[in-house]
Amino acid sequence: MWGKSVPRDPRIIVAGGIYHVFARGNNKQNIFVDTVDRSIYLHALTASFKLLKVRLLAYVLMSNHVHLVLQITEPNMDEAMYRLHSLYAHRFNRRHGRIGHTFNNRYKSRIIVDDAYLLEATCYVHLNPVDARLVAHPRDYPWSSYRQYVEPPRRNQLIDPNPVLSLLTNDHIRSREVYEQFVMTEMHRQGRQRQSVARRS
Repeated sequence: MWGKSVPRDPRIIVAGGIYHVFARGNNKQNIFVDTVDRSIYLHALTASFKLLKVRLLAYVLMSNHVHLVLQITEPNMDEAMYRLHSLYAHRFNRRHGRIGHTFNNRYKSRIIVDDAYLLEATCYVHLNPVDARLVAHPRDYPWSSYRQYVEPPRRNQLIDPNPVLSLLTNDHIRSREVYEQFVMTEMHRQGRQRQSVARRS
């Protein structure tokens, strides 16, 4: 009805929950102009999540949106995302001489309810640059957590892939190979689907 706002559905936020979080730039505008912006975002993410004890499982930074897979220890996801995006927006606007909103008003989230969904969510996140045809292989995109899944672990790395990798096998080395095979299978499946659609059009 005119003149009345539509109430938002309440989020289901539970301690220990794992979520796929998505946030887009205001009016679908870019939220990252260059590599410096992306580095600033990851720095803000690290600081915010460390303070609020949020565990980051996967991420990808695209030009006008971000995907995160995260686990909260307390029901504070709204606080964590507000802190992260307020901090980043302030720095982004100051750096580029902008005013106004950087992000769309409300981030979106879906609770991940089982192991299969968790695998699918991280795969979806890591294949975003391939789906956007920015790269041919997820390894080639530097602004995602994919390499931290398939390469040997580094000191102080941003994400924790173990909750996902442990779903595949208890062998820590083998689990990285299995995960890469899983993502490659999905990538080729999606590629065949796109080719099939193109031939029919």
